[in-house]
Amino acid sequence: MMPADVMALVANVCGVAVADMQSHTRDRSAVNARTITVMLLIEESVCNTEIRKLFPLLGRVSVLYVCRYRFDELITSDKQFQRLYLACIGCYCEAIGDY
Repeated sequence: MMPADVMALVANVCGVAVADMQSHTRDRSAVNARTITVMLLIEESVCNTEIRKLFPLLGRVSVLYVCRYRFDELITSDKQFQRLYLACIGCYCEAIGDY
């Protein structure tokens, strides 16, 4: 699955627009979707350069470091984020036929 397809899948599950995920918005839904997208791609060994291409308006630090930092914090403390992340993983696994 291509990185842009993963982003679209996560946007759909999270109920946000891809354009919002790519923007500077700090809307919680968009930021959570952005974080989940980055982490799914990292887990699938997509290189940092390819991940950054999905977010042309955001700087390298914002996309990679902040998402990793936020993920570690959210996955351990935010039940809503955990459910959203698991839903995205489920949809992703279903899409690639690995379930």
